[in-house]
Amino acid sequence: MADPTFQRLATPELKPGDQAFGFRRPLYDFSSGQQVATGDTFDLLERATDKPIALIFGSYT
Repeated sequence: MADPTFQRLATPELKPGDQAFGFRRPLYDFSSGQQVATGDTFDLLERATDKPIALIFGSYT
């Protein structure tokens, strides 16, 4: 049986329509092939007030 801690982490607690957890992260420019800080930030709750947001986590190769 799975460890309860890992099982809890793998079980979504949000339902459709629930407010997402807020977070703020710095934005980077990778157009040169290098990570360059832009000085701007992405704030999830600020952006999500205007329209729905889809976050995609993964690797693009």
